[in-house]
Amino acid sequence: MIGVAGLAGWIRRRRALRRRFNPYVVGTPVFDRALFFGREALIRRTLGLLERRHVSLTGERRIGKTSLLHQLRAALAGRDDGVHETVPVFVDFESLPDAGLLESLVEETVEVLAPLVPDRGERKRGTERGDAAGRFRRYEGLLEEFVCWKRRPLRLVYLIDEIEVLGDSASPCRTLAALGVGGRAQVRFVVASARRWAEAQRGREPEWEMFEQSELPPLSAQAGEALVRDPVRGVFDYEAAAVSTILERSELRPYRIQKLCARAVDHMLDEGRSVIRQGDVDAADRWRADAPAGEAFSDA
Repeated sequence: MIGVAGLAGWIRRRRALRRRFNPYVVGTPVFDRALFFGREALIRRTLGLLERRHVSLTGERRIGKTSLLHQLRAALAGRDDGVHETVPVFVDFESLPDAGLLESLVEETVEVLAPLVPDRGERKRGTERGDAAGRFRRYEGLLEEFVCWKRRPLRLVYLIDEIEVLGDSASPCRTLAALGVGGRAQVRFVVASARRWAEAQRGREPEWEMFEQSELPPLSAQAGEALVRDPVRGVFDYEAAAVSTILERSELRPYRIQKLCARAVDHMLDEGRSVIRQGDVDAADRWRADAPAGEAFSDA
């Protein structure tokens, strides 16, 4: 006779099969903390470093730098060191290809701070988006208003993604250093980039010595297995051989793990099962081999 727990699990699996439940995140950053694995120590280290230094976050493509920046933003938004009011500002230069570094930082800061400061009708408006001088005045005004409202010093933490889009001629570190000195707020930067670009910049600009370098390695085997099993725990199961194959073929890169898992789950669902088998992983791997260039495991 089936128990209550067994019946609940059966119902859950049947619903998941009908809805084609597939929680793996492929091609977009991971925002859900419950689906982010293996970087807890790096997040703690980065938060500690930001107390005294800027951070250069490097790693190969598709290793999870953007997802880590979003997780840092969530951690910083609720962080209270007892002294500062911390406000994280995320800036993605891949979505701002024509914008300059300083202008983008100012614009994004205004977008983040404006909703946090009560508008008592005293704020000057009418500055157009294209008016750089007007935007900077509003930026400085918002910093002052925020500090007056909170009655605490302000710490801005800029989480900067894809900075290499700006190219080598932008002297990004000098611009960041200029923004962080003598302003109305304490400023920290976490700059995510490809390792090769960061090393080249370090040779060009001595200001990069202000940054502590942090590398994103592949996941540990334990974290990789958690990324495979935990998103579907209590709904679907994996055969042990299927898990081992995913970890081996992905080389513990989180993007590759999720890609294989997503395809394997799709294949399992097509066959109406609730257990991911070795054959499902093999089918996912065949899709990878047959996919057009750039649609398989490209890390570029």
